[in-house]
Amino acid sequence: MTSYLEDIGLTQEQFVKACSDSTCKASIQYHQGLFEQIWAADDYDIFKSMMTQKNIELELLVLQQIQERNGTVPDSLAPGSDFSPKLEGPDDNEEELMKEVLRKSKEEFEAKQKEKDSAEKTTEKEIENAIANSMAEKEKLANEMRMEKELLTKVG
Repeated sequence: MTSYLEDIGLTQEQFVKACSDSTCKASIQYHQGLFEQIWAADDYDIFKSMMTQKNIELELLVLQQIQERNGTVPDSLAPGSDFSPKLEGPDDNEEELMKEVLRKSKEEFEAKQKEKDSAEKTTEKEIENAIANSMAEKEKLANEMRMEKELLTKVG
Protein backbone atom coordinates (compact mmCIF):
# COMPACT_ATOMS: atom_id res chain seq x y z
CA MET A 1 0.00 0.00 0.00
CA THR A 2 2.82 2.37 0.88
CA SER A 3 4.56 1.86 -2.46
CA TYR A 4 1.26 2.41 -4.28
CA LEU A 5 0.73 5.69 -2.43
CA GLU A 6 4.27 6.73 -3.37
CA ASP A 7 3.55 5.83 -7.02
CA ILE A 8 0.53 8.14 -7.11
CA GLY A 9 2.31 10.86 -5.10
CA LEU A 10 0.38 10.74 -1.82
CA THR A 11 1.61 10.51 1.73
CA GLN A 12 -0.12 8.24 4.24
CA GLU A 13 -1.47 11.31 6.03
CA GLN A 14 -2.96 12.72 2.82
CA PHE A 15 -4.55 9.35 2.07
CA VAL A 16 -6.09 9.05 5.54
CA LYS A 17 -7.34 12.64 5.41
CA ALA A 18 -8.84 12.14 1.93
CA CYS A 19 -10.59 8.95 3.03
CA SER A 20 -12.08 10.57 6.14
CA ASP A 21 -13.16 13.78 4.34
CA SER A 22 -15.36 12.37 1.58
CA THR A 23 -18.38 14.65 1.59
CA CYS A 24 -18.65 15.70 -2.05
CA LYS A 25 -19.86 13.47 -4.88
CA ALA A 26 -16.71 13.96 -7.00
CA SER A 27 -14.60 12.96 -4.02
CA ILE A 28 -16.65 9.80 -3.54
CA GLN A 29 -16.24 8.85 -7.20
CA TYR A 30 -12.50 9.51 -6.98
CA HIS A 31 -12.22 7.39 -3.86
CA GLN A 32 -14.17 4.56 -5.46
CA GLY A 33 -11.76 4.54 -8.40
CA LEU A 34 -8.78 4.73 -6.08
CA PHE A 35 -10.01 1.91 -3.87
CA GLU A 36 -10.91 -0.16 -6.90
CA GLN A 37 -7.29 0.06 -8.04
CA ILE A 38 -6.08 -0.95 -4.58
CA TRP A 39 -8.53 -3.86 -4.39
CA ALA A 40 -7.51 -4.94 -7.88
CA ALA A 41 -3.97 -5.48 -6.62
CA ASP A 42 -5.30 -8.16 -4.27
CA ASP A 43 -8.32 -9.53 -6.17
CA TYR A 44 -7.92 -11.01 -9.64
CA ASP A 45 -11.63 -10.71 -10.51
CA ILE A 46 -11.62 -6.96 -9.82
CA PHE A 47 -8.36 -6.61 -11.74
CA LYS A 48 -9.80 -8.54 -14.70
CA SER A 49 -12.95 -6.40 -14.64
CA MET A 50 -10.89 -3.19 -14.59
CA MET A 51 -8.66 -4.36 -17.43
CA THR A 52 -11.66 -5.43 -19.51
CA GLN A 53 -13.24 -2.01 -18.99
CA LYS A 54 -9.96 -0.27 -19.86
CA ASN A 55 -9.61 -2.44 -22.99
CA ILE A 56 -13.13 -1.51 -24.11
CA GLU A 57 -12.39 2.19 -23.53
CA LEU A 58 -9.18 1.94 -25.57
CA GLU A 59 -10.93 0.08 -28.41
CA LEU A 60 -13.64 2.75 -28.52
CA LEU A 61 -10.96 5.44 -28.57
CA VAL A 62 -9.17 3.71 -31.46
CA LEU A 63 -12.44 3.33 -33.39
CA GLN A 64 -13.18 7.01 -32.82
CA GLN A 65 -9.72 7.98 -34.11
CA ILE A 66 -10.11 5.72 -37.15
CA GLN A 67 -13.46 7.32 -37.85
CA GLU A 68 -12.05 10.84 -37.48
CA ARG A 69 -9.11 10.08 -39.75
CA ASN A 70 -10.97 8.19 -42.48
CA GLY A 71 -14.46 9.62 -42.06
CA THR A 72 -15.90 6.17 -41.41
CA VAL A 73 -15.23 3.00 -39.49
CA PRO A 74 -14.17 -0.01 -41.58
CA ASP A 75 -17.02 -2.45 -42.17
CA SER A 76 -15.10 -5.18 -40.38
CA LEU A 77 -15.04 -3.11 -37.17
CA ALA A 78 -18.58 -1.69 -37.37
CA PRO A 79 -21.11 -2.73 -34.71
CA GLY A 80 -23.22 -5.66 -35.87
CA SER A 81 -20.63 -6.70 -38.43
CA ASP A 82 -20.88 -10.30 -39.60
CA PHE A 83 -17.10 -10.40 -39.93
CA SER A 84 -15.73 -13.58 -38.41
CA PRO A 85 -12.22 -14.58 -39.42
CA LYS A 86 -11.64 -18.23 -40.22
CA LEU A 87 -9.13 -19.45 -37.67
CA GLU A 88 -7.91 -23.02 -37.65
CA GLY A 89 -6.91 -25.22 -34.76
CA PRO A 90 -6.99 -24.88 -30.99
CA ASP A 91 -3.71 -22.94 -30.83
CA ASP A 92 -5.15 -19.85 -32.52
CA ASN A 93 -4.99 -16.76 -30.36
CA GLU A 94 -5.79 -13.09 -30.27
CA GLU A 95 -2.70 -12.20 -32.28
CA GLU A 96 -3.95 -14.18 -35.26
CA LEU A 97 -7.37 -12.59 -34.88
CA MET A 98 -5.80 -9.13 -34.80
CA LYS A 99 -3.72 -9.93 -37.88
CA GLU A 100 -6.87 -10.98 -39.71
CA VAL A 101 -8.75 -7.85 -38.60
CA LEU A 102 -5.82 -5.64 -39.64
CA ARG A 103 -5.56 -7.38 -43.01
CA LYS A 104 -9.27 -6.88 -43.64
CA SER A 105 -9.11 -3.26 -42.51
CA LYS A 106 -6.09 -2.63 -44.76
CA GLU A 107 -7.93 -4.10 -47.75
CA GLU A 108 -10.92 -1.85 -47.10
CA PHE A 109 -8.66 1.18 -46.65
CA GLU A 110 -6.80 0.47 -49.90
CA ALA A 111 -10.08 0.05 -51.78
CA LYS A 112 -11.30 3.40 -50.46
CA GLN A 113 -7.96 5.02 -51.37
CA LYS A 114 -8.31 3.70 -54.95
CA GLU A 115 -11.82 5.16 -55.14
CA LYS A 116 -10.54 8.48 -53.79
CA ASP A 117 -7.59 8.53 -56.22
CA SER A 118 -9.90 7.73 -59.13
CA ALA A 119 -12.26 10.53 -58.10
CA GLU A 120 -9.32 12.95 -57.84
CA LYS A 121 -8.07 11.99 -61.32
CA THR A 122 -11.55 12.51 -62.73
CA THR A 123 -11.75 15.90 -61.05
CA GLU A 124 -8.32 16.87 -62.42
CA LYS A 125 -9.37 15.89 -65.95
CA GLU A 126 -12.59 17.89 -65.59
CA ILE A 127 -10.59 20.92 -64.46
CA GLU A 128 -8.15 20.53 -67.36
CA ASN A 129 -11.07 20.30 -69.80
CA ALA A 130 -12.70 23.37 -68.27
CA ILE A 131 -9.43 25.32 -68.60
CA ALA A 132 -9.01 24.20 -72.22
CA ASN A 133 -12.62 25.21 -73.00
CA SER A 134 -12.09 28.56 -71.30
CA MET A 135 -8.92 29.21 -73.28
CA ALA A 136 -10.70 28.31 -76.54
CA GLU A 137 -13.61 30.60 -75.62
CA LYS A 138 -11.17 33.38 -74.74
CA GLU A 139 -9.47 33.00 -78.11
CA LYS A 140 -12.83 33.00 -79.88
CA LEU A 141 -13.93 36.15 -78.03
CA ALA A 142 -10.59 37.84 -78.77
CA ASN A 143 -11.07 37.10 -82.49
CA GLU A 144 -14.62 38.44 -82.40
CA MET A 145 -13.42 41.58 -80.61
CA ARG A 146 -10.70 42.10 -83.21
CA MET A 147 -13.23 41.67 -86.02
CA GLU A 148 -15.63 44.12 -84.35
CA LYS A 149 -12.83 46.69 -83.99
CA GLU A 150 -11.93 46.26 -87.65
CA LEU A 151 -15.54 46.80 -88.66
CA LEU A 152 -15.76 49.90 -86.46
CA THR A 153 -12.59 51.35 -87.95
CA LYS A 154 -13.84 50.68 -91.51
CA VAL A 155 -17.18 52.31 -90.73
CA GLY A 156 -15.74 55.24 -88.85
